[in-house]
Amino acid sequence: HTPEATKLRLREMWLPRLTDLKRDPDARARAAVGRALGRVTLEDGTPLDNRPGVGFVLRNGLKIPEIAWGKEIPAGKYEIGGDKDAYNSLAKQMVRIPHAYRLACYPVTYAQFHCFISAPDVADGRWWANIPETERQWGEQVFPFNNHPRERVSWYQAVAFSRWLSDKLGETVRLPHEYEWEVAARWPDGRFYPWGNQFDAAKANTWEGDRVGQTTAVGIYPQGANPALALYDLSGNVWEWCRNPYDKPDEALDFGQTEINNERRVLRGGSWGNVQYFARAACRNNGSPGSRSVGNFGFRLVVVRRPPSYLDL
Repeated sequence: HTPEATKLRLREMWLPRLTDLKRDPDARARAAVGRALGRVTLEDGTPLDNRPGVGFVLRNGLKIPEIAWGKEIPAGKYEIGGDKDAYNSLAKQMVRIPHAYRLACYPVTYAQFHCFISAPDVADGRWWANIPETERQWGEQVFPFNNHPRERVSWYQAVAFSRWLSDKLGETVRLPHEYEWEVAARWPDGRFYPWGNQFDAAKANTWEGDRVGQTTAVGIYPQGANPALALYDLSGNVWEWCRNPYDKPDEALDFGQTEINNERRVLRGGSWGNVQYFARAACRNNGSPGSRSVGNFGFRLVVVRRPPSYLDL
């Protein structure tokens, strides 16, 4: 049993190393530190990695994921698609996003998703409305570190999690529409990667470069973030589920409830097991909503600011 004081000293030493590119330029070293942090919890059960947006908080004994939000993107018209080097890119087009919104800084982590799995109300039918009964069986995390993205999670389960968390936070959070996701990843100038127009293997957890060979603790590639919005891991680490059907990209951009059906859903961003053209911001992948690709499929959330004139009908 490691004394609490020792754990706290280790945290003080280890946390800065996750993003210290001068001390640990090799991503494999930062990833090892991340795994060490991700294995340890304090006596109250909270993860040793206490960076904002990575773990959870305790409220009246209930574990509530602590989501950190990136900067706001205003409503407006934006150009997307048109990247000939991105797998399955949409054609170049202007799309209108009718609301301001913020993406979460990181994908939902293993520790955060486990808050839902272990919640006393996890079986509440409100979270599972119209979702197949089989989706209440959890896929086993391949890389079970508290600060890594939750993977082996289906689109259905990501929707159920977002419904549950909306209830706990008192505001609606959901999966991003792929237009919201791409606009944010290419902000503010239509870049091909979150950091710019040229691929750099040192800036994302993909198949190239230092090749960690698995997911990594979120946020350990600070040089690969979209700096204007403070968004991390948009390229690489895990594919991220989006709200809309793959064959109907114009659907599900409003404030309404997500339609639950078996249509294939969009995945964005590439993963640790994919090469660079999957990591381009315009790349589109897809999976059936029950898919749980081993170690590859995760998600992040979006919070939307409704305009004052908007009414739920």
